[in-house]
Amino acid sequence: MVIEFAAFWLPKDGVEPREYEDAFAPAAIDGTPRSRVRCAVADGASESAYARVWARQLVSEFAHGGLTGPGLIELPHLGSRWLQAVASALSRDETASLYLDRKIDDGAFAAFLGLEFVDASAHDDVGSFGAIALGDCCFVQIRRDAIVRSFPLETSEQFNVRPVLVPSRPIESDAFSGAIARYGGSWHSGDTFYLMSDALACWFLLAAERGKRPWFDLDRFARRDRAAFRTWVHALRPIALKNDDVTLVRMRLI
Repeated sequence: MVIEFAAFWLPKDGVEPREYEDAFAPAAIDGTPRSRVRCAVADGASESAYARVWARQLVSEFAHGGLTGPGLIELPHLGSRWLQAVASALSRDETASLYLDRKIDDGAFAAFLGLEFVDASAHDDVGSFGAIALGDCCFVQIRRDAIVRSFPLETSEQFNVRPVLVPSRPIESDAFSGAIARYGGSWHSGDTFYLMSDALACWFLLAAERGKRPWFDLDRFARRDRAAFRTWVHALRPIALKNDDVTLVRMRLI
């Protein structure tokens, strides 16, 4: 299994790049044949404290083999690491307010999507994949110029519902474990997977519902064509794209 990998990101208009609260991992995948690959995208909730730190920890942990247990049982350990990172940041920030301290007590939250691709068959051109998600980061699988699967959301209207997110602090709630979505499928050589945070995923599905082929728009960007991606997003935001952090990871399996 060889993967053609490209990743693009952009913060919402009006903020600095350091305020980008999405995350993805890994940062790159070379052309070396592999039998197993993991990739993740997360979207930190802006209303929670240090959400970008939590989003980065989630994707890094998954990409390096963590977050595999039922119900994401590794979260308490990862949440402790988030709290340590926040404490370290606060020790260097003399302007931290009491309001921020209270927000930290509530913890951070993020939407999360992780995919694992496996090439374990006798044929080089087919394999399997598994996905886990909580929230509204999505992937869309394209084969022969058609959508095979969109997960965990399937329509643009579903983005109007406030999602359950991954918490950095343990919560005793059936709503959390019951909201974790899992999916297993197969990939064929030539399939392309688009992993997206919510704003871009909503635009993608709405465009597809209107009979368009939004994957053509995204395929215009070469692996390192980030300037063209920024220009495209800035032009699209006033007319069809929510002003939010945008993350796109494109993976073509060959």
